[in-house]
Amino acid sequence: MEKSFKINSSVVKTNVFESRFLKKVFLTLFLCFFCFAKNIFAFDFGVLLFNDTAGKGIAGNAFSLDQKDEVSAWIKIPFGESFSHYLAAECLYRFEYDGYTGFYANYVDMPLLKYSFGTDAGSGFFDLNVGRFFASDLTSRIIAQNADGCSVSFKNDFFSLQGYASYTGFLNGNITKMLDAKDFNAVDSRQVYSLADKYLNVMATVIFPDLFLQQTVAVQGIGSFRFAEKSYNRFYGTVSISGPIYQGLMYDVSASAGVKSYDGEDVVVSPFVKGRLSYYFSKWAVNVNAVFAGKDFTGITSLKAYNSALEPEYTDFIKAGISASVKPFDILLLSAGFDSVFDGTKNYGFKGIQYNVDATLQIASDVMIGAGWVHYIDMNVTEENYKSISLKAKIAM
Repeated sequence: MEKSFKINSSVVKTNVFESRFLKKVFLTLFLCFFCFAKNIFAFDFGVLLFNDTAGKGIAGNAFSLDQKDEVSAWIKIPFGESFSHYLAAECLYRFEYDGYTGFYANYVDMPLLKYSFGTDAGSGFFDLNVGRFFASDLTSRIIAQNADGCSVSFKNDFFSLQGYASYTGFLNGNITKMLDAKDFNAVDSRQVYSLADKYLNVMATVIFPDLFLQQTVAVQGIGSFRFAEKSYNRFYGTVSISGPIYQGLMYDVSASAGVKSYDGEDVVVSPFVKGRLSYYFSKWAVNVNAVFAGKDFTGITSLKAYNSALEPEYTDFIKAGISASVKPFDILLLSAGFDSVFDGTKNYGFKGIQYNVDATLQIASDVMIGAGWVHYIDMNVTEENYKSISLKAKIAM
């Protein structure tokens, strides 16, 4: 967390006013453009408004305001009658304010700019994507981010082949956060657009969707190569299996090995295992989850592993827990979860617990509001204790 950057209340008020003005200008320009263009081209477009207002308490301190406001606009231009041949784009503006540190920032980004083409190919289907788009690995814990690149896939009833390659040097590192080499000059969080470190990420996947007894088996390899004076290369191999056990009982398990090497230093090998057992009722779902990240395991995308105030990554810990969700009404979703965390730096001794309660209400097809409570209690380090109550809203236009 950044505690060296402070602002007074007048600056915050001024910035909030300026950010609201920028949002109005941004929204007006896009609405004018889309309304004009729609008369010429047959395409879909929309605007999404998002607000996340939270009060968070860190290490026993009083609650402080944590604010995120975002406006994004998207467009999708089809080519011909096919739903598989189109051009899609999205741009956004985000305002962030952290009352605990006094930090605030304005960011802009283009998370999506993709040309997509899909067509039947013999007994299967071929798909091509080029541009900036989101990609994720089998575990969703190694890489899960936008990047500029290309993906190709071919699938039929028996198997699916997927290839992916991307470059990260043009991303906004304040929006797409990665686990960088230790010599990288950190992304400047005060800049509207701060370039991320330069990596080439490649991924190859083979999936057998119904190999035996309705079980899906997948194998994946990932490589990440840094373009800099000091190299930082990472490799991952993952095997996953998932499928039904009996009626509404499902499971999925994945095991990965990560290999990393920084500028000629010793090669480090570490494991990552993730599993889930799920049971689905008519309106209920119950999940039992477990994650094991070995010592020195490092992914590519920065992802918070559990709700400690230190925002730890997926490395050197075990987390196990249970979660449940229910839809008492079609417009209301309720969920709750409980996890125990074990510290790998202390022989995987008991570290802490976390629990959360959430409610999401779909007021209309384009309006959604939600509320949530999160609490993490560390048994050893009180500075990691964290609690948060939040209100969220999304409006699509």
